[in-house]
Amino acid sequence: MRTNHFYRYLDPTQARVLAAVQKPEKFLQRARPVLQLYEQAIQDFIAHYNQTAKPLTWTYTVEKLERKLATNSREPGLREEVVSAS
Repeated sequence: MRTNHFYRYLDPTQARVLAAVQKPEKFLQRARPVLQLYEQAIQDFIAHYNQTAKPLTWTYTVEKLERKLATNSREPGLREEVVSAS
């Protein structure tokens, strides 16, 4: 006797592909609330920092940088020479 039932079975390759597609979706579903908390924390930090920030005064000079680079270029293993733009 013949039946009209059709059963579809997943072979191992199809099962692996299906699992590979489902894993990122599950991960994103679980990670979404955590990401929203991080986003809120960053937004809160930016809002607070923008109210308390003060201008930055840059005190490091080109001369200090050139001296530091010249000193470091004499260390063993460093072969580049610092050329002054004069």
